[in-house]
Amino acid sequence: MKRSMATLALVVITMLVTRAEMPIYDDGLFFRRFAVHFLESGSWAWNIEDGPVHGNTSQLWQAIVLGLCLMGAGWLFCRNYPKSHPVVLLGLLSPIALATLVSGMETATTLLLGAALITIPRGGAAFTVLLYLARPDTLLLSGLTLLLRKQWKHLAIAGAVLLGFLALFQFGYGSALPLSFEMKTGQSNIYDAHFLDLSADAGRRHLLFFLLLTAPVIWMGRSVSLLIPAAVFAGFHAVGSVDVMGLHGRFYAPCLPWVIAAAAERWPKRSNQEARLWVHWAVVLTLLVLYAWIPGEKGWSIGQVSKWTYLAYAAATGLVFWKGKGVLLIAMGVLLSQPVWPSKSLSDEASVERLRDLVTSWRGLEQASDCLGRDLHVYHSEIGVPGYYFDRVTDLGGLMNAEVHQGLSFDEMCTRDQPDLLFLPHRNYRSINKEIKSGACIKGYQRVVKRGSSPLFVRKDRLKQYRCKR
Repeated sequence: MKRSMATLALVVITMLVTRAEMPIYDDGLFFRRFAVHFLESGSWAWNIEDGPVHGNTSQLWQAIVLGLCLMGAGWLFCRNYPKSHPVVLLGLLSPIALATLVSGMETATTLLLGAALITIPRGGAAFTVLLYLARPDTLLLSGLTLLLRKQWKHLAIAGAVLLGFLALFQFGYGSALPLSFEMKTGQSNIYDAHFLDLSADAGRRHLLFFLLLTAPVIWMGRSVSLLIPAAVFAGFHAVGSVDVMGLHGRFYAPCLPWVIAAAAERWPKRSNQEARLWVHWAVVLTLLVLYAWIPGEKGWSIGQVSKWTYLAYAAATGLVFWKGKGVLLIAMGVLLSQPVWPSKSLSDEASVERLRDLVTSWRGLEQASDCLGRDLHVYHSEIGVPGYYFDRVTDLGGLMNAEVHQGLSFDEMCTRDQPDLLFLPHRNYRSINKEIKSGACIKGYQRVVKRGSSPLFVRKDRLKQYRCKR
């Protein structure tokens, strides 16, 4: 166990210190802004003057950030399954699990809490509540687990506490459910037919990515009480989620502890025939990578997965299934999967710069910040990076803007607010872009960025100031 934990610690520390080659998600910056505003005003607000908003899916993550979530999950599993260290580490060091460490998102919290729920039955009610606060969709996992275990008392306690939280959120935020959760489950009219088609295509790729990379662990498991919650959870997202941004299988990642636990239970009883199945899996993986059916090195930079990642994971899987060990080699393989350099900065500024350089959604933003300052009102649909620079950011995508859900039109908002900067929504939001361009408010703005996925328009009375020499 000590050797396994040392291996896990090596990978976790290296991933966190160097940030690997994967930049933090733009959405990961949401949590920073909420935390700063809470310290300043005592309110979980996106814009302080607007008051609290139920924008963050994870209430737990905005309160605490656990850099050792993966370590905690590993310790719980290794303690409870002392003869199953190799398959536990294989699951926790998969590209899906490791992506949670450097994305800046809340998913890593669910890996720790899911492992705790599975391995500490007496804490069922408490861990169910904490899982919900980390990500509401995990109620499918925890609720079904308690149901299959027949832990009726824990179900009742968790249900009562969660009803209290829902009432509290409704009172404090004006919405019981996070706005982002409502949108990602299709409860919004902002997503048009084109956007939903993109989501369906992306969702299939993300689902296939998840199923393929967890297949070696899934086929080892036989525990119905563990695999049923995982299957229901995966099915919910496969059918019911708007999955454009489910990068690196993160929508499905919370069910990893259930899959890992099922494999760990049976690992000591594995057969040689099951070990040989690894070869067939590796061939399928190779074909899907070559034919680009799963995320690769093309497409949006934040969602790319290197071929080295797949190669290292396949090699590590072979070592585990053929030899039943290779713990340290798993760590080395994962570290080789993405080049990492200690010179990478951990600062917020460095993360923002990396994002800004990768995609075109924020062209003109730095010029605006240098020439106009922080005290601006900005409209954008990609709000993590603008939220780092400016004091007031209105989300045209609806994740942090309840008015979108209430049906307020763009022209009504824009005419009322007269924002200083207007970034058109990302080009995939075709309907709202069409609405903006045909409306009256846009006529008071001048486009200043010719090429970009979210072109910048500046209010005409601010044009001269925007064009200052830096």
